[in-house]
Order: sequence, then C-alpha cells, then structure tokens
Amino acid sequence: MAVKRMSKKKARKLLRAHQREQRTKERIASAMEV
Repeated sequence: MAVKRMSKKKARKLLRAHQREQRTKERIASAMEV
C-alpha cells in the first residue's frame, strides 16, 4: 500500500484525521435522524 511509503508519523496523523471525519459524519447523521 501507499501508506508504507509514508512516514509512520504522517500516516498516523492521516488515519486520526480520517477517523475524526468518520465520527463527525456519524454524529451529523444521528442528529438528523432524531
């Protein structure tokens, strides 16, 4: 994968940002349902 080419620190930062984005989307979706 392309992630292996990146530095571990950069990859971890990217992954954390992605997870935060997913969580925000889920929160917005659940808020709309209510």
